[in-house]
Amino acid sequence: MSSEDQTYVLAHDRFVLRLGINYFLNQASLLAEPFGGDVLLALTFLTINTGNLQHLSNAASFNPLAVDGVMPDGLRRPVTIAAVSRELGIPRETTRRYVKRLIDMGYCRATGSRGILVPTVVLKSEAIDSLARRHGAFARDLMQALIEAHGQPADQ
Repeated sequence: MSSEDQTYVLAHDRFVLRLGINYFLNQASLLAEPFGGDVLLALTFLTINTGNLQHLSNAASFNPLAVDGVMPDGLRRPVTIAAVSRELGIPRETTRRYVKRLIDMGYCRATGSRGILVPTVVLKSEAIDSLARRHGAFARDLMQALIEAHGQPADQ
C-alpha cells in the first residue's frame, strides 16, 4: 500500500472514529436518561441484563426465543454483584450500592441470596421501549453516515 493510500485509509479511519465517538456519547446520554443521567447506574443495569442473557445470546442474530424482542424471565439467569463488578472493573462495594439503587428504583430484583435479574416487565416498559426506538434512530444515522463515507457495501 502506498503512502498516499495509507494516508487516505487513516483519514477515513479517523473519520469513522469520530462517528463512533459521537454515537457512543449519544448512546451514553440516552441510556442514562431513565437513571437520572447517571451513566454508571445505566452501565450497571446494562451489565446485569447482558449477564442475565449471556448463556442465550448470539449477538449476530435475533434469538427466536425472544418474545417481542425480549427474553422471558424463565430463560434469564441471575448474575452476582461480584460478576457485575468484574465486568465493569469497579469495586464490589460500589457495584453493590448501584445494584441496591436499581432494585429500589424497580429496575432489577434480587433472586435468592446472591442473584440479580432485570425482569421482563422492565424491558417491556415504555421507558425502555422509548430507548429502543431512539437507539434505533441513532444506529440508522450511524449506518447512513458510514455508507456515505465509504460508499455502498459491495454486496448491495
